[in-house]
Amino acid sequence: MILLQKFIFLICCLFVCTICYCQENRDTDFFSSMPAVHLQLVKNANTIKAALPFSNVLVIDARFDTLCVGFTKGTMSSKHRIIFETTASNEIKNYITKNYVLRPEGDSSYRLVILLEKFWVSSSIETGKEDGPGMQTISRGFIIKANLLAEVNGLYHPLYRIDSAFLTNLDTDGNNVYTIVERSIDKMLDKIVDKKASELKISRKSLTDNDINNYISQKLSLPILTCTSYNKGVYNTFDEFKNNNPSTTDFEVGKNSKTDALYVKDGAGGSYLLKNFWGYSDGKKIYINSGNNFFQLIREGNTFNIYGFKSFKKSSRPNIAGTILEDVLIFPGIGEMSTASYSSKRNPLQVDMETGELF
Repeated sequence: MILLQKFIFLICCLFVCTICYCQENRDTDFFSSMPAVHLQLVKNANTIKAALPFSNVLVIDARFDTLCVGFTKGTMSSKHRIIFETTASNEIKNYITKNYVLRPEGDSSYRLVILLEKFWVSSSIETGKEDGPGMQTISRGFIIKANLLAEVNGLYHPLYRIDSAFLTNLDTDGNNVYTIVERSIDKMLDKIVDKKASELKISRKSLTDNDINNYISQKLSLPILTCTSYNKGVYNTFDEFKNNNPSTTDFEVGKNSKTDALYVKDGAGGSYLLKNFWGYSDGKKIYINSGNNFFQLIREGNTFNIYGFKSFKKSSRPNIAGTILEDVLIFPGIGEMSTASYSSKRNPLQVDMETGELF
């Protein structure tokens, strides 16, 4: 009888491992074979929008993933990645120079420089507003983070920084993607549109090319991105993940068709269920803990993708002031979060390498 029980246990373990192995292979194949929607920003069909007090434009792409700008539905509702026809730097620069008049003031030769750090079409933006007990309203829109600078004689003077979520009632597919991206670029330029060079709030502080290059290099030099192997263990926090430095190393993972669980072994020979942790590595692959399930992280540029669920959050600041511009609602930021509930629908998502959140 005991031998039969052990045999059944081994068969169950083998079955679960086979399911997990096949699922992980499907996740890897999902991204490697995902078709792309090519985004080419064009001149607006209407008149030129406004003037900018600059002689030229330079866009520096400092994103972790310089290829993809989001995921969307393609034909037959299949998932597609959104990429620019050329590069983000070229497409954004071309859009600005074709839709705005570059009108430097007098002898001013300021060049507008945009240091782009986030640029992402998302259907999973947390608004900070609750939609029922423990449920947060999730919206569609665009996530953007950029530093705008005025460059003259090789020195870069900060103008302002934008770090916002632009929310919309439009679906993030088809031609709507163009509308969402273009409106977000327009909003990014709001503070300098139709301004004279003398009216710009230009910081006296300045940066050099080396300063900017060193900033980007340091940003992309996270141990998890530069390591040759992943240290086995549990990443209790996102910082532990970024540093490839798990603080818990003695653990075991249990999986079934509905939920996953991770048990940490104690010094007395027992183990206990660990609930609040960012992810873990088995020494070969990395997994994120999201929605009570563990999903394999797939490397993409200098970040990671998953095909899984997103843990929806409950905000400590549920009422965030925003301003409405046509059908776009702008939220300047979202407060500290605590896990509340999640969606069970699998979608392609990317890790925000600054916060550890999924978008």
